[in-house]
Amino acid sequence: MIRPQFPEINHRLNDLRAFYATAYEVDRTAGTNAIKQSLDNLNKAGLIYGNIIYDKAPIVMNMLAEKLGQEAFHKGLRDYLHTYAYGNATWEDLISILDRETPEDLESWSRVWIHSAGVPRIQARISNDSLVVTQHDPLNRSLLWPQKITFSLTNGEQTETLSFPMDLAGIKAPIPPDMKYILPNTDGLAYGMFLPDSLSLDYMLNNLARFEAEETRLSLLMTLYENMLAGNLSADAFIKALISYLPAETNNLVRNSALSYLGEAYVRHSTEKDGPAEVFLLEAAADTRETKEYRLLAYRTLTGLFTDSLITRQLFDHWDNGKSFDGLPFEETEMTSLAYQLMIRLPDEASYIRQKQLERITNPDRRKAFIFIVQATDPDPVVRDTFFQSLLAVENRSVEAWVIPALGYLNHFLRQEHALKYIRPALAELEEVQQTGDIFFPTSWISACLSGHNSSAAADSVASFLQEHPRYEPLLKNKILQAASHLK
Repeated sequence: MIRPQFPEINHRLNDLRAFYATAYEVDRTAGTNAIKQSLDNLNKAGLIYGNIIYDKAPIVMNMLAEKLGQEAFHKGLRDYLHTYAYGNATWEDLISILDRETPEDLESWSRVWIHSAGVPRIQARISNDSLVVTQHDPLNRSLLWPQKITFSLTNGEQTETLSFPMDLAGIKAPIPPDMKYILPNTDGLAYGMFLPDSLSLDYMLNNLARFEAEETRLSLLMTLYENMLAGNLSADAFIKALISYLPAETNNLVRNSALSYLGEAYVRHSTEKDGPAEVFLLEAAADTRETKEYRLLAYRTLTGLFTDSLITRQLFDHWDNGKSFDGLPFEETEMTSLAYQLMIRLPDEASYIRQKQLERITNPDRRKAFIFIVQATDPDPVVRDTFFQSLLAVENRSVEAWVIPALGYLNHFLRQEHALKYIRPALAELEEVQQTGDIFFPTSWISACLSGHNSSAAADSVASFLQEHPRYEPLLKNKILQAASHLK
């Protein structure tokens, strides 16, 4: 209703970043869930909330509105509100009313998009001057996801764009001759795991900046990222492409996503540490010709992943002097976050860093937070082990906003080998965390515990825990599977 009031905003771009990217984070995992879920006890209500409820649902509602058309959709909503005024109604009641306004089979559509978990895998290939598109259900339920899909085909010079409804398992559409590369979902509206062929993936990697539409660039960027996670593209190749592409990007939302993907790929999947990614981020942060927003995003990305010794020393100097690159803000919060990271990299300086940062913090609540969290970055493994054990007692988890970053630092990617022993106890504590904490605390707890790990040993630890607990609460099990999806 409010979007027409803001015509200058690229709402499709916002949707890709705010809804699609975050919904995929869950829907790609073995712990995904349907939008509509059963709830046998209200004390588990917090466990049904998450990216599917908050982010996939708006995507699907937009599909529903587009499927009916604006006039029919508005009429159906008015009938629905009138029929059930001052009463209760179900999703099925809404679909029943909307079904009268369209020849489409909304009940079948709803069964897939609302009542079923998962995301379709969509592939396309060129065969005899035709585009052949297929979809399949990765969970082997033979589901088909009806939706409109757009592909752009190009030979590097000419481009042809096709849009068509994808209601069947496969569809064929004629295309001009000599087309070579297939670019999926270039309008950013379809929802799925798109699997381009290797030739098209390579073209996308090397030509991201060529596309005029912002939503096209972000949609292709998301496709590349998803294919990296799926193992169809190496993290090092993806990072190299991002380093080449980012200086040409002008939209801060797209840049923010690209930097986030770079950081994620570097920490969890890359084999080339101390490499060009850190140098690139450092130079981007220092480049006064760039916008302050972009430089700050690059700096914050760097401070979460740096490993190079020279860069570590330069960031230490920034922290020690209380001054970052020219033109970049370096407030107390920024310095505190960097202090945590530096203590992990520079154990011999940890005591100095801890004391100096504590003296800088004047607000009593922030001082208490620092004193609590900094235990997780202590260079002494005995101190860290003792602190972790303390978090298993409910009385030491009263300020959850402190516990989550502390647990993240305990399981920092540079200390993940030592932190392997924290995984099983953290999993064992999850049921109590759910019973005694905020509704979102279980998800944050297990994500903080696993996010810094990327080893097969960590994956084995999670798998063995679940195998030993075959009757584990299904909603909690899903949260574990979601948080562990990056562990291979």
